Amino acid sequence: MGIFDRSCTLYNLRQEDGQIRLFRTVFHGIGWNRACKTALDGGGLQSANLVTVNIPVGADMEGKQYRPSALWEPGCWTMQEGDLLVLSEDGPEAETEAALREALGADRVFAVYHWDDSLQGSPAVQHYRMEAV
Repeated sequence: MGIFDRSCTLYNLRQEDGQIRLFRTVFHGIGWNRACKTALDGGGLQSANLVTVNIPVGADMEGKQYRPSALWEPGCWTMQEGDLLVLSEDGPEAETEAALREALGADRVFAVYHWDDSLQGSPAVQHYRMEAV
């Protein structure tokens, strides 16, 4: 198996007409890793599933182009805090986050908290990266 042999579904959350809508993009030819992280704090032992997704610039993005969040428009995709990830290509069309979590189960839906567009250097190493919990 190669390092970029996986798929995922990204849901961009965008406000339209006063409501939050989900815009779905399926990626093929990407890499992701899932790990359980734990930490001890004043409240005791805390743990969370952490997901890291790496999307090479040459990955299959359904023909969509990346745009920074402020320049996003329908037919593109972006990365922003609160977007949702499903670690498979079978993420269904859903109108709300609640509907998505109900359809798949809350443990299969991850919320993005950090992202980076690593577009420096040779095209062979350029990629987009998201971290989610």
